This record gives sequence, C-alpha cells and structure tokens, in this order.
Amino acid sequence: MVPLNVPVIRYAKTEQDMTAIHQFLLQYAKPALRCEVDFVKSLREVMRVCSENVGIMCFVNGELVGTFGVIDATWWYGDGTFLTDRWDFTKPEFYNRGIGDLMLDEAKKIADAAGIELIHQGKIRGEKRGVPRMMPRVHLPESA
Repeated sequence: MVPLNVPVIRYAKTEQDMTAIHQFLLQYAKPALRCEVDFVKSLREVMRVCSENVGIMCFVNGELVGTFGVIDATWWYGDGTFLTDRWDFTKPEFYNRGIGDLMLDEAKKIADAAGIELIHQGKIRGEKRGVPRMMPRVHLPESA
C-alpha cells in the first residue's frame, strides 16, 4: 500500500483517464491558453496523445494533481525524431512540491528507453517587451 501524500505516477489508458486529463487541463491550463478552447478538438487531441504516445498522470491521495503529455516529432529539416511535451501542468497548490519534476523524470525515462532526446518546452520564464519567453530544456538519452 502507498503511504498518504506520496505521489503516484501512471499512464493514461482508459477513456475515463483521458477525460480526467481533459477536464484537468481545461481547469488548470487556463493561464497558458492563447485562444478560445474548442472542446471537441481539445478532447480529441488529448485522446490522440494518450492513445498514440503517452499521457502521464500524477496522483496524490487518489487526486489527479498533474499531467504531462509526451509526443514524438520530427525535425522540420530532416527525419530525425525527438520527444516533446504537448502539455505539462500541475495543480497550483502542488507547485514546488516536486510533482513537475516527477513527471519530467518519467518523460526522460521514456526518452531513454526510446533512445531519443526529449525537448521539454517548459514554462514561461519571464517576458521581454511583453512577449512570454520560453526556455526549453534538452535531455539526451544515456546512449547518446
């Protein structure tokens, strides 16, 4: 049995999981959204990511407190592949409690197993002239 308050990571497998991720994102991704939400399109994308790639879920005491969508992509200039995050959100009251790091570590394990790099788009890390600045982080697989 897992002790209380210990985060548990698992992958989305069921439609119920995917719906829970979608509802979570609609609530906690609001500050990062750049346009109006199309509910059908957004649900389909969550389902696509979880079905074709990986939807990471983090629970504390049975409550979903974070989710990280991992997708594979290719470079615009060639056929090389990499993994990146489609979404990465944590419930605000769990900020700075290691939830984001746990999910990122899980994504790194997936990249290591696949033998390809993970480019984590990350969070907005300040602004320059009113424009949000993103600072991606690159994780190279251990085999690289």
